[in-house]
Amino acid sequence: VAILPADITQALRIAVTIIGPSLGFLPSDVSARCLRAAGATALLCADVDTCHIQLLGRWRSDEMLRYLHLQAQPLMKDFSRKMLHGGAFTLIPNQLVPSY
Repeated sequence: VAILPADITQALRIAVTIIGPSLGFLPSDVSARCLRAAGATALLCADVDTCHIQLLGRWRSDEMLRYLHLQAQPLMKDFSRKMLHGGAFTLIPNQLVPSY
């Protein structure tokens, strides 16, 4: 018996009907399609490299980065502090920066 995306969506929506209101979700908020972006986001939050996420999810382009960018804002909240305090480097005045 083949399991179709519509079957998964139906099962998700039944579950959300039961537990969703306490979490702020409506059945119309979920579908089989949303599992792809949610899984990619979970992998990103687990520090899995985006190249591996793209391979695992069979993303054919960098379109997944659009989903990850929107969903992973909590992951990026501390980046500016890390950039400023995360290493020992010196900027030397009047030096040419190599261009690639």
